[in-house]
Amino acid sequence: ADLDLGVKGYTYDFSASLDKVPLEPLANSFMPDKKGAYQGTIIADAKIKGAGTTGVNLKKSLNGNADFTFTNANIQIVGKRLSPFLTTIATVLQIQELTESPVKWVTANLKFGEGNIDFQNFKMQSDAFTADTKGIIPIADVLTNSPIRKFPINFGLSYALSQKAHLTSSSTPTNSAYVMLPAFLSVKGTLGEPKPDFDKTKLLGATLEKFGGKLGLDEKSENLIQGLGGLLGGKSAPNPTNQTATTNQSVAPQTNSSEPLIDGVL
Repeated sequence: ADLDLGVKGYTYDFSASLDKVPLEPLANSFMPDKKGAYQGTIIADAKIKGAGTTGVNLKKSLNGNADFTFTNANIQIVGKRLSPFLTTIATVLQIQELTESPVKWVTANLKFGEGNIDFQNFKMQSDAFTADTKGIIPIADVLTNSPIRKFPINFGLSYALSQKAHLTSSSTPTNSAYVMLPAFLSVKGTLGEPKPDFDKTKLLGATLEKFGGKLGLDEKSENLIQGLGGLLGGKSAPNPTNQTATTNQSVAPQTNSSEPLIDGVL
């Protein structure tokens, strides 16, 4: 670290490299109230230059990158942000195992420059789920007010849990480690107060579309279920096979409804 404390706001040129450093001792030191909740190995590399720490200064001077990975991890999901997020999904899909599976791998790649914080990649996995996102945050004059402009979150369940939640079909490969769900979740808000958006219509639409054929319904009822699934998912509902369409008709687009799940982000 090269620091010039004689300059107002001071300047800094910082670099760090960690190669297979144990996570637990660090986590226990800085978060003693969560002792034992974070285990694994850290691999990290960072090089950051700038002047000052306020948003006004950072958007002019901040440059560099930071990459880190937690491997062989055993991170209990106990945080006030991620835990409610998973709890809500688990409740919707009726799969409690989602909240009980510790995170085993996390990786992130960040780039700083041109007035932005660029999350080039953020991904985490457990035996139960996988989730990843990316996006660019422009730095505001007040750092915590820097806007998050709807980062989409790709979310998938393990094959076993996808079967339990009736989100697999005959075309789903049985050797899939994870089954990706529709794009039903995104994060927006600010750096200081991120707010997830949950599009329940997309998730419900996929559930109905895949589950409808397993109910043993007659053809008319099954067409109705599948049409409803298409409507909720923002797709055109299929015409029943015993009808002849005289004009090309499509279901009007469904307005996405969203509701916040948690008071933070992952």
